[in-house]
Amino acid sequence: MPDRELVTATIASTMIFGSGEECPGEFYCLPGLREVYGLTFKEFKTVDPGGPLTVEALRTAQIDVGVLFTTCPHLESGGGDLVLLDDDRRLQPPEQVVPIVGAGVRHLAARIDEALADVSRELTTESLARLNREIDLRDGPRRDVVAGWLEKVAPRRAGGDAAETIGTVRVASADFSESMTIAEIYAQALTRRGFEIERVGAVGNRDAYFPRLVAGAYDLVPEYVGSLLAFLEAGGAERGAGQALWRTGLSSALRRLEGMLVRADATALTPATGQSQNGIAVTAETASRHGLCRVSDLSRTVPGPRNLE
Repeated sequence: MPDRELVTATIASTMIFGSGEECPGEFYCLPGLREVYGLTFKEFKTVDPGGPLTVEALRTAQIDVGVLFTTCPHLESGGGDLVLLDDDRRLQPPEQVVPIVGAGVRHLAARIDEALADVSRELTTESLARLNREIDLRDGPRRDVVAGWLEKVAPRRAGGDAAETIGTVRVASADFSESMTIAEIYAQALTRRGFEIERVGAVGNRDAYFPRLVAGAYDLVPEYVGSLLAFLEAGGAERGAGQALWRTGLSSALRRLEGMLVRADATALTPATGQSQNGIAVTAETASRHGLCRVSDLSRTVPGPRNLE
């Protein structure tokens, strides 16, 4: 039989990583984990970007590590079977929720911003995760859940809604649940402040809905600071610009975003407190077994046998 010796390997190199099919080419995913953290995984398995397939794959041990968003409804605060590792080297960019308005309502932008200020301040990462949990896991009707949340965080003013209509705003969203929820928050908040609202609904991914906003098909969409900035700086492609945002703070990212939006004839309003970033997730059992708290912990070495011919 051949001799055997102990060699070192990283924890990551013993694990299967899972995410959407774009992950191997997207800086915030595998390329960034390799460049910023020095992580190379044993295998990559295609599931979905932060969705139910990733959750199921983690829980059934089809993958060991996956990407879940920080507002994922399956991440229970203070416990639960899935946990996020701390992004201790700040790979992920700032991803505060931000309303984006098109040129058709530029004259109303200040009024829209004022109307959304209270809810944007109260829309924290934790509150957005709770809304996602109530709607996606407990099947709460979106409009009712949003209305109940608004009554808690921004009760109606004395005298009720505004006495006269300020203007009409057509509100659209991307085609995933969280974006639809934020769009509904905007729609109801604006209605309370005297705007007429047309709900356009879910339009598609960023490649589909952003050009249509610029073309004037609707007036307002919810966005995320870092993701939209990377999209615009890459000329409409989701890949390639991410590396330039590594360790970029919110103020700097917003300035860059505003500069890019001028070219698109669109405007960013005041961002929310909360953000929905990519998060690196493992099961609580995996975290306990390997002593994982931070993403950089995955680079720790472990001994392993190797055959010597």
